[in-house]
Amino acid sequence: MNNRAASSDLSISVMKTLDSYWIAPLIALVKAATKADGVSPLNEQAIFDLRAGAPSATHVLALEAGSEHDELVGYAFVDVGDPTQDATAELVVHPTARCRGIGRQLVSAAVKVAQPARLRLWAHGGHPGAAAMAAHSGFTRVRDLWQMRRSLELPLPEVATPEGITIRTFEPGVDESRWLAVNARAFAEHPEQGEITRADLDARLVCVHDLGPLEREIDGGLQTVEVKTPAVMSVDLRLNEPRYASLPNIMKAKKKP
Repeated sequence: MNNRAASSDLSISVMKTLDSYWIAPLIALVKAATKADGVSPLNEQAIFDLRAGAPSATHVLALEAGSEHDELVGYAFVDVGDPTQDATAELVVHPTARCRGIGRQLVSAAVKVAQPARLRLWAHGGHPGAAAMAAHSGFTRVRDLWQMRRSLELPLPEVATPEGITIRTFEPGVDESRWLAVNARAFAEHPEQGEITRADLDARLVCVHDLGPLEREIDGGLQTVEVKTPAVMSVDLRLNEPRYASLPNIMKAKKKP
């Protein structure tokens, strides 16, 4: 599906299946906004889903007509997910294209995509422009989600390990089931984290053998790091997107493994 709504030189294109042509411009758009704002406009899950082509996602592109081809100036990621729950959306406007009403047009298109479900918007970093746009579009703040970090470059205090307890690194192929059980118990009241499944975990464990410089998100932007190989990397899952725990899963999480 590709529906376009045009206004002067700007058009809004709604795509159920994202053409691979747009992935590189989308990543460039996210990086430009991250550099300008000091925080990524899309969470890790949205980036993962737009690259993987998640079936629950719909993509809203704001395109400006150019001399040779359309230029991407804005984007909204809309996840309808479970039709019995609210849809969610995150959006970004290029720093050079802001204050022109593009964000409001993206929100309007996202609301139509989500219908008949309600739409919840996620905004990262508390940007005043995002707050003003949300208020202008009739949205009110209902939830704040905080990310708490500690630098791994700072020295760690020595910890006295209780008798019978061994601390070691995670071993792929050995620890997945036990990790999921402990995670479910620890985050039984935290829907984003507590409902991680084996498929979710497998999708985010990457065994690396040939690796160049990598970028990771830190407070204030992106950091380039080099990792010795082989290595195992993991990333956070749906930190900024609500996933509501079902009663059966909550009861399972409260049982001892």
